[in-house]
Amino acid sequence: PTVEFQALVNEQNEIDARNAQRLVEIVAEIGWPTSGRVGLEASEATQLLIQHFGLEHQKQLLPYLLAAVNAGEAGASSWAMLEDDILVKEGKEQLYGTEIVTGPDGQFALYAVQDPKKLNERRLAVGLPPIEVYIQFAELSLGSAIDISTLTRERP
Repeated sequence: PTVEFQALVNEQNEIDARNAQRLVEIVAEIGWPTSGRVGLEASEATQLLIQHFGLEHQKQLLPYLLAAVNAGEAGASSWAMLEDDILVKEGKEQLYGTEIVTGPDGQFALYAVQDPKKLNERRLAVGLPPIEVYIQFAELSLGSAIDISTLTRERP
């Protein structure tokens, strides 16, 4: 990466850290920022922002999002995406197949999934489309094929 690119990455990391700290403060004050508490736009923005937070902030906030899901105040798919993000950052297999990564060859690939045979069952339970539909949409969005061999690869 160029010096300019690295400077932008550093700036974004600082912004993400400030946003994470502010969200922790908001959650401590009012609970998870549901649409009923902060409006639909702010609630949806929260769910996007948290995907960029560091692992510790994500793990700290996950139970609050889950409580909001269980209370019917947040979508289970948002919780599933955060759960997958945390698992991937910890080097573990994801549950819902929401994480696509770039391999050393620059190729996009679906990160390894726990029990791939039951993946669509888990996705359906949290309101996510079948993995085939998700991959097709992601390929269109990324303009590139996505390696899904992790769904059929034998595990030790």
